[in-house]
Amino acid sequence: MALIHGVISIRFRADQIVSGIAINIFAAGLTVFLVNRSHQVSATDKANDAAGAKTFKKPLPLKAVKLSPAARLTAGKFIIDAVQRKNLAEAWSLVGPEFKVDTTHKQWLTGNISVIPFTGKLASAPLKIDVSRPRYALLEVALVPKSGKMSEGGFFFLELKKFGTKWKVTSWVPRGTNPIPVNPAGA
Repeated sequence: MALIHGVISIRFRADQIVSGIAINIFAAGLTVFLVNRSHQVSATDKANDAAGAKTFKKPLPLKAVKLSPAARLTAGKFIIDAVQRKNLAEAWSLVGPEFKVDTTHKQWLTGNISVIPFTGKLASAPLKIDVSRPRYALLEVALVPKSGKMSEGGFFFLELKKFGTKWKVTSWVPRGTNPIPVNPAGA
């Protein structure tokens, strides 16, 4: 009797395992079916895509133009007046609203401004034009110190936008990282 009970018990457990596996396979299949069904594209969507493809017009490329003398002048004056801190009152009129956020004119005149300074003696500041559009320009600027040591200078991106008829500097950021000068006192 115990043997029959053991065989029935084993058979019952095997049936439970097979049933459990069958239920899991069914659940997995149902999940795959529902996920795939939700990713099907309706006939209306296909028709809308086809109509959109027929009426789509590729945007025209932005026209590159020669950098205007006014933009070049604004960039040069910004380097002298704001970066070198020679005339902060004039520099205020050269910058766009991006520099004036949370800064009053009075605070700007203190020199504690969001423009990375270069207060050493400057030999030159050559400009490389990366982008020049009718109302936008991106320049690379090399600040070359009179000492000739580029480790004392730096490379920057200067962004200009045209507001009405005036060019304004809207960004002045380092290009990459500048080298950290060696501590002459030693460590």
